[in-house]
Order: sequence, then structure tokens, then C-alpha cells
Amino acid sequence: MAPLGKLSIALRVAVFLIATGTGTLLFMGFMSAYYPKNITASAAGILWLVICADMFRRSLDTRFERLWNWTVTTYHSVFNVWFALISAFINGSLDAFHNWGHGDKAHLYAGASQAALSFFSTGVTARVIQHFSPMKYAMLSYLIGPLSAGALTFAFCYIVHSLNGTPAFWPSVLTPTLISYTTGFGTNFLTRMGYMRPRNYPKQN
Repeated sequence: MAPLGKLSIALRVAVFLIATGTGTLLFMGFMSAYYPKNITASAAGILWLVICADMFRRSLDTRFERLWNWTVTTYHSVFNVWFALISAFINGSLDAFHNWGHGDKAHLYAGASQAALSFFSTGVTARVIQHFSPMKYAMLSYLIGPLSAGALTFAFCYIVHSLNGTPAFWPSVLTPTLISYTTGFGTNFLTRMGYMRPRNYPKQN
């Protein structure tokens, strides 16, 4: 289990000991009043139940913390929610505008599908750029990162709008691709300057 801090551990141990001791003493007092011959057995039984309950709680804490740590590590490796939200708003609005003249259903569907696509694709491509950011040679980093993001965005948009039958097909595909490619330079610059870095970003940079 990940360390929770010395004070937190000490506090949990103290609470457990106090609760266990108090519960055992009260139970022993109750049993001694009504069943004097069974004091030892009863005290041992209740103490064992309390210990088992605490062990079970600690087991759940450990599993939860492992799952949480795995989730956080995975997020910082493959996704960036802030870039994803910005992209969803901008690209969704632009695709709705491109399809404005094709009816309410068409432009709303195109905008909504692009917003959802941009959220997931940009969240991933932003992390792709950030993983190329620590490269020793800045020019190579600025070349590979945005190109990778632009290529992935083009592939995602082409597939989704082909399946959707979007009326204004090429504007709906090329606009997010161009935005992804051009903003990739800004994403790389911000990351190299130390902003919105993932936790697993190399410390030397």
C-alpha cells in the first residue's frame, strides 16, 4: 500500500487500538456480569472479529489505492484532459458551423460527433506530443510531435465523418487536422517550458 504519511498511519493505528481496547473491555464487562465462566473465550472471540474486520478494511484500502495509482499513471501516460476539453469545444463548434446549411439535424450531429471525437483524439495526441517534447534536439521534437498528432487526427476524423456521412466532409476533416497540427507546436512549447507536464515527464528537463 502506498505510504499515507507517518501522522496518518499513527492516527489510524491509535484509533484502531482505542476502538479495539474499548470494545473488548465493554464486552468483557457485559459477559462477566451475565456469563462469568466465558470471559476469556468471549474476549478472545470479539478481539479476533475486530482484527479480521480491520484486516479486511486494509485489504480494500490497498486494492483501491493500487487501482487509483494505476489509473493516475495511465492517465499521465496517454491522456491530457485540459487540451481535450479545449479541442472538443473549438472543433465541435467549427464542424457545426461548416454544416450549418444542411439542416439542424446534420449540423448538430456533425458538431456533436466532432466534439466527442476531438475530446478523445486530442487528449491522446496532446500526450503524444508531450512524449516527444523531451527530445534533446528541439527542432526534431517540434517536427515529429505535431506531425504525429496531425496524422492521427486526420485518420480519426476521416473514419468518423465517413461513417457519419457528414455533408461537408472535407472541411469537417481538414479543419480539426490543421488545428491539431498547428496547435501541436504550442503544446510542445508549453510542455518544454514546464507547463501542463505529465507526472512521468523526465525530471532533467
